[in-house]
Formats: sequence, structure tokens, C-alpha cells
Amino acid sequence: MNTSSNSSVVPSTLIVDDNEADAVWTKRTLERSGRYGEIFVEESGSDAIARFREYEARRQKEPARCPPMLVLLDINMPGMNGYDVLKALRASPHRADSPALPHHIFMLSSSDDDFDKLLSRSFEMVGGYLVKPLSPSQAADLADRFGTPTHE
Repeated sequence: MNTSSNSSVVPSTLIVDDNEADAVWTKRTLERSGRYGEIFVEESGSDAIARFREYEARRQKEPARCPPMLVLLDINMPGMNGYDVLKALRASPHRADSPALPHHIFMLSSSDDDFDKLLSRSFEMVGGYLVKPLSPSQAADLADRFGTPTHE
């Protein structure tokens, strides 16, 4: 990972997207920024929820990977969509002070619909809404906002 002097790095990121091409694009954009450590991809909302439910076991095996500091969550997925994921996290007995929940969630959707943006904002845990594809400047902005400062 290449980081520039005095930049911030997001230690772990989870991309939740059922569209393989979109997930690959997002992951490559994050990697190319050089400001993201571990990047994970889950192809469904239910797999993402399983990742959080298995937190304790995963934390023992992969302490740097759990929980992800940043989640980029697609809305339109078969089965459990992005809103279903948010509802499941909100209903979780682990609340904001729990290490099992992600620190920051951003919706990353192909939808530019005002209704989707408004509905996303109704979930207090959502930090923002981005329209695909993720741009290099958006990746840098997220790292600046939510990363851990480095001093090389």
C-alpha cells in the first residue's frame, strides 16, 4: 500500500455489492488510491450480516479485519437489499458502542433517485450516499474523513 506523507488510511473496508463488475471497480479504485488497507467484498446483504454476527470468532482469527471501519453498501441486491442490511444492523443488540458494528456506512448505489437518498438518510448509521461508479476523488475524500492519520 502506497501512502503519501501525512495522509489518512482506512484500515479495513467492506464492499457489499452483488454486481461483480461494480465490486471489482470499487475495490480497484480504493486500492489505486493507496489509502486503504484490507478490502473485503461480500456479494449479498445476508453475507454482510453474517460477517457482523460472526464478529467474535472472526476477531480472534483476523483482528485487523473486524469490524470494517468503512462499509460501502449497495441498495439494490436480490434477497436482502441494502435497506434490509441497515434494518438488521439497527435491530442488532449491539449498538453504536459495540465493536461488532461498522464505524461508517456509505450507500454506494447506481440509483440517483431522490427517494433512495432520502430513505438512506433516515438511518442514523448512514454517513452519506454516493452514486456509482466510485471515483478516485471520492475514495480520497472517504480516506481523509474516516482514515487513521499516518506520518511517514
